[in-house]
Amino acid sequence: MTLKNIPYEILKEYSIPVEKRIENWEVGIGLNEVDGLKPSKYLIQLTKDSIEGRKNFDEIEKELKTYYEKQNKETINYSEMDIEKQIKNLVKFTSAIWQIHPFIERNTRTVAVFIQKYLLSMGYDVNNDLFKDNSIYFRNALVVSNYSNIPKRVSPNFFYLEQFFLKLLYEKNINLKEIIIFKIQSIFLISIVQIL
Repeated sequence: MTLKNIPYEILKEYSIPVEKRIENWEVGIGLNEVDGLKPSKYLIQLTKDSIEGRKNFDEIEKELKTYYEKQNKETINYSEMDIEKQIKNLVKFTSAIWQIHPFIERNTRTVAVFIQKYLLSMGYDVNNDLFKDNSIYFRNALVVSNYSNIPKRVSPNFFYLEQFFLKLLYEKNINLKEIIIFKIQSIFLISIVQIL
C-alpha cells in the first residue's frame, strides 16, 4: 500500500518533514501487510491526520489507547467472567491493539506497557517482570495471534498469548513454551519446543 495516493493538505509544520511522515507510516503499515494484515479505516484516518499535521505520534498513541479502552470497557465486564473468558477477551484485545502497529519501532513494548497499565487500572496485581523476562515469547505470541494464510490453511493462533496471560494473572507455575518461527519460501512454519 502506498499512502502517496491519499489526498492530504499540510496544516502545520512539524520537525519531521511530510515525506518522512509518509515513509514512517508506510513502513509501519508495510510491517502489518507482511503478516497479511490490512489497515483499518480508523488507522488510515489517523495516518492522514499525522501526515497533514493535525496530530503527532504521541497524540495518535493517546487516541488509540483511549479508543480501545473505551471500546473494551463498554462491551466487556471482566468481573462477570470466569478466568477462561477473561483471558480470551484480554488476548483478543491485546492482539487487536498490536495489529494496528502504528509506529515504526517499539510497538510490542508500547503494547506491553499499555496492557500492564490497563490491567492495573482494573485491579489486577501485575508488574513488568513477565514481559521483561519473556519479551521474545510475548512478541512471537502476538505474531502468531495475528498471522493467517488461508490458502495454506494457517489461521491466527491465540494459544501462546493465552498461556502468557494465564501465567501473568493466575497460574504462576505455567512453563511458557518457546515459539520458533521459521520463514521458508514465504511460508511461516511454527515449531514449538518445550522448555523444561
